[in-house]
Amino acid sequence: MFSVSARLGFTPRTAAFAALLFGTFPLVALESSTSQNDLVAAALPLVAAALVLGGSRAELALAGLALGLALGVKLTTAYAVPIPVALALLRGRRDALRVAGAAVVSFVVLGMWGFVLNVVHTGNPLGNGGGRIEQQASPSLTGSPATAFRLLHDLLDLSGLGLGLTDILAALSVAFAIAAFAITRTRGASVRSAGLAALAAGLPLLVPRLIPILGHGLKIVGDGIHLPVADPATTGGTFFWGIDFGSSEDLSSFGVFGGPALLVISLALLARWRRGITARWIVAAALPMFIVLLALTSKYNPWLSRFLLVPVALGAPLLAVLGRRRLPAFAIAVVAVVQLALVHVHNQQKPLTGAYPAPWNATQQQALAVTFRPGYAEDVSRLGRLVDAKCLGAVIRSDDPGFLLFGQRLQHRVEFLPARGTVAAARARGLRTIVVGDFAETRRALRRAGWTMQSLGNAPDTDWVVATTRDAVRAQGRCT
Repeated sequence: MFSVSARLGFTPRTAAFAALLFGTFPLVALESSTSQNDLVAAALPLVAAALVLGGSRAELALAGLALGLALGVKLTTAYAVPIPVALALLRGRRDALRVAGAAVVSFVVLGMWGFVLNVVHTGNPLGNGGGRIEQQASPSLTGSPATAFRLLHDLLDLSGLGLGLTDILAALSVAFAIAAFAITRTRGASVRSAGLAALAAGLPLLVPRLIPILGHGLKIVGDGIHLPVADPATTGGTFFWGIDFGSSEDLSSFGVFGGPALLVISLALLARWRRGITARWIVAAALPMFIVLLALTSKYNPWLSRFLLVPVALGAPLLAVLGRRRLPAFAIAVVAVVQLALVHVHNQQKPLTGAYPAPWNATQQQALAVTFRPGYAEDVSRLGRLVDAKCLGAVIRSDDPGFLLFGQRLQHRVEFLPARGTVAAARARGLRTIVVGDFAETRRALRRAGWTMQSLGNAPDTDWVVATTRDAVRAQGRCT
């Protein structure tokens, strides 16, 4: 982040400001302690951009390597690949070919094998289930703009903050403005210059209170033009007009300043295209271009902000412009740090307040109880009481938390079985116990073969059962 900003011509101080500000974004902070791969996917195109701006042959080759890896991590990074390639093209056609060639080699050698496995097992490069296929959409004259509009709305992010706190920050903005006016006047500035300084210093603290107003304005516009926010052809998850104050690694976005400020800065730079295509102009295209491409190919769902982490990371070096003047930069930093702290305090998956124990003291069951599928806490507890087998079979969905089957101390060996031919596969591997998810045909086949079913829990958000058999194991499997 710092390297890209510095190589775009910003001073070390402002480049450091942009890099540190990026680290305060709620989504960045929350995902940093999870297994989600959005940060990895975002890091690789950003590294590629930094290397391309360096410009040596080795850096260009490594930039292509990063892009090939990025495509293997998350396919939607393809919407960001044109940015590093365009930066290379700005240096010359030969450099662009070096980057593109290295990217192709990297993808073929390292990045494509997940897609190959999908083809082998499902016949589709994107696989089946997990939402990738289900959330695809075709471009449409009404649906695509509606999706883009909703994506822009979701950039308004007050994660961790409460409405009362935004009122306090708004009141403090007056104090900041008065202080800035007084300081600049004592230094001999005119009333007009002092007034502009006061506005620049006070506005960042006022922005959190303005965001709900802006969100309501977008709702008025959406209702006025009859925006099809519930059209099933372009909607894969419920859209809410309200501004979310919650703190979630799945639903949070980029904070008070991250999304709106970056979008405004990017559009302002893009509006200057007649002055010539520069490296800053290309980087500014990352977020708007990504939003357009995502809206053309995906249904709206509340989790799309995670996809936007890639272009936001690419464009965030431009936030260095916010660090040029010390008073506004200080006010922005105050809001960002306060939001960062409260995001961690109110993290819905790892709360530091309330009836739950601190994350570092929680048992596995207590940690599961605060997830969006808390019923698995009961499932895991009951599984431990019912099953003492060293080896377990598993027939579960791709988005089921299969890691839980290994046990809190990794005491179980887990063999994942096909949904069809489960009985034969279990016998071949010497299995007497299988955890079965929402596969009705698999359960019927096991019952016909004499297996006994026991439910693991009564929660409506889980569907695991344990199938056991008393049959003697004849085959020599890994679990005999």
